[in-house]
Amino acid sequence: MERTFVALYVGMGMVVIHVTALNQRKRMPYIAECERPYYRDILKQIGSINTKGRLEYCIAYLLLKYMQNKEWRYSNLHDATYAAIHAGEEFKRRYLDKREDDAIETHGDIILDGDEDE
Repeated sequence: MERTFVALYVGMGMVVIHVTALNQRKRMPYIAECERPYYRDILKQIGSINTKGRLEYCIAYLLLKYMQNKEWRYSNLHDATYAAIHAGEEFKRRYLDKREDDAIETHGDIILDGDEDE
């Protein structure tokens, strides 16, 4: 059986339903292991980021840094935007979804009428 994760977002007069097959989620394209120490050492210098606003500032700064020597055309702006989105999705997949799975295990899942056998 393929499990499906359904997220419902409500805001600004809109309702968005996002459906993701749990076994078909994309994984983050990590950089080569040999490149990681360079970026890790730089990012460690930041210290503590203890508010959502400060985290958003750092992410926005990195996006601008990425765009610094690139043309401000759609494909580059798209790459920057979706790098941030994909990083967020990977974080969600690894940490938030685990908590969701634990909550389903504890409290039960949402089942449509007639699907009780699944």
